[in-house]
Amino acid sequence: MDYFVVRTSGTEALVQDPTEAKKALEAIDIRLTNRPISLLQHKIYNVWVAFAQSTPNPGETRIFEFPLSEVMELCGFDSNNHAYFIDAAREMLDLRVEYNSLARYRQNGSGGDSGSTKRAGRRKREAMKWSAAQLVSFLEIDSATNSMRIEFPEVLRQEILRPDFYRAIDLRKQQQFSSRAGLTLYEYVLRYAAEQATPWLPWQSYSMLLSGAIEPHKTFREFSKMLQRALEQVNAHHDSHQVQAEFTKRSRAIERMRITIGLKHQRQLGLEVPAEPPPDLVRAITSLGLSAKEAANIALAQPRPYLEAQIAYVRRRLSDRERGPIKVPAAYFRSAVAGNYAAFVMPEAKSPAAPLPAPPTAGEGRGPEDSTPAPSEASNGAGGPKVSGDQARAPSPFAEVRAWYSELPDDQRAELAAAFLAQASPVVRQAIERRGMESAIAANSFYSWLRDARK
Repeated sequence: MDYFVVRTSGTEALVQDPTEAKKALEAIDIRLTNRPISLLQHKIYNVWVAFAQSTPNPGETRIFEFPLSEVMELCGFDSNNHAYFIDAAREMLDLRVEYNSLARYRQNGSGGDSGSTKRAGRRKREAMKWSAAQLVSFLEIDSATNSMRIEFPEVLRQEILRPDFYRAIDLRKQQQFSSRAGLTLYEYVLRYAAEQATPWLPWQSYSMLLSGAIEPHKTFREFSKMLQRALEQVNAHHDSHQVQAEFTKRSRAIERMRITIGLKHQRQLGLEVPAEPPPDLVRAITSLGLSAKEAANIALAQPRPYLEAQIAYVRRRLSDRERGPIKVPAAYFRSAVAGNYAAFVMPEAKSPAAPLPAPPTAGEGRGPEDSTPAPSEASNGAGGPKVSGDQARAPSPFAEVRAWYSELPDDQRAELAAAFLAQASPVVRQAIERRGMESAIAANSFYSWLRDARK
């Protein structure tokens, strides 16, 4: 637990530190209509949105005022040429953008393959929605007082300040991008991750959308160089997804393209993980106090039966009035997942799926007869180690420490498990990820460490 919280200077009056911008989907899908936008200007706009959303009662505020130096810091601007930054911000007042561009292309029949486009042409043209506006309607910069005051267009205020559908843009993450195309593609990945691909469009359309220019590259060769760098940046900086470009050709000419989006390291998980976690499972986890993002990550990282068992255990524990109350259910659930409080055993492997569940006695050469627990198996019923009858009778250098560990309260076992994982070697960590505590290496290391920790 962090006992010291350091906030950005000048943000004392804000509801929260502006670390992310909840960017409306329509604001992600934008195309410049009158002049190009630079990478720095793109970052500035995201910081403005984050600051505005962190302001108390943003819906009732017309003119937002931000500390100029903090906007510069959150943009990752560390140059002493402050005039350059101010000029870039000032020019944003003249930028006009078309919102919801990709969705409009799709509604207009521009997406899909040529066959679907022809079929769409035979039907009555569908209704389409189009909107364009300035990025900001008022801007004032005063370097003497270190202030920056802006106003968003009235018609878009609610979408910007309280969007119904949005993606969170991490302001620290955006500092890692060195091109506007890379940052824009990163936001498209957040926007279309659930669909696993962006729409099929002419490559010229993506040329303008990614570069922020009002005209496409003259040749596909020029565009492909920019696209390659953007793909490399996204794959380097995105935490959970990776991207690649797909193209269609007519004769020898590239015609259309899209960006496909997949999970990183999916093959290494050892599980059939869907592109998106089950919504009902995410809702069950968020009901315990976790954020939707963290719940989704947990749902993707662990098997569903294992998580359902932990959720059920935590709910029973929360409703148990005879035991002490749990002050932070979210933290307790995290500990339950890490320590397998529910003592869940995967049916296929007859072993828990959590990193440090009830391990078998290490270094004793388990035989086939030991893979099924004996009827005399004992457990504390709260995620502690289970010891079968055969194991209990076998000589073990860790028998005493196993018994001691099994009698500890849930929270203490979780703390010990977390402390062990924090200092475990890469080899031990890899063994735990592959086989859990079925691994003799993992079990030996854990109980040896636990025995030393007791001294």
